Amino acid sequence: MFDLLYDLSKEMNDFLGGKPGVASIPVDVVYKDDTYYVYASIPGVKKENIDISFENSVLTIKAKREMNDDEKTNYLLKERIDNEYERTLRFKNFKEESIKASYENGILGIAIKVAKPDVKNIVIE
Repeated sequence: MFDLLYDLSKEMNDFLGGKPGVASIPVDVVYKDDTYYVYASIPGVKKENIDISFENSVLTIKAKREMNDDEKTNYLLKERIDNEYERTLRFKNFKEESIKASYENGILGIAIKVAKPDVKNIVIE
């Protein structure tokens, strides 16, 4: 458990430098019933513009918000922009085939089952 917390804090610190033009995705990570739950806030992004990958124990979430404005729009105030988002998190001891994701009301939910080590009983001869 402490390894996960260390890795998450390291990822956060590494990401604070950021990539030019790419915003960080705020996440909550919960551990409950042998499952990691990741909740990512990505408001205003269509489901088809979200890419989730899991490679070498690293979960990567990428998203792109497209505003689809035309040149004739006369804005009085414009704070929302087309933007790219990205977040990476490292996990250990997981069942890769168990990863599931859902997206509703701007919240991406990802469930990752923890792999329990195989226990082998040793017979005494």
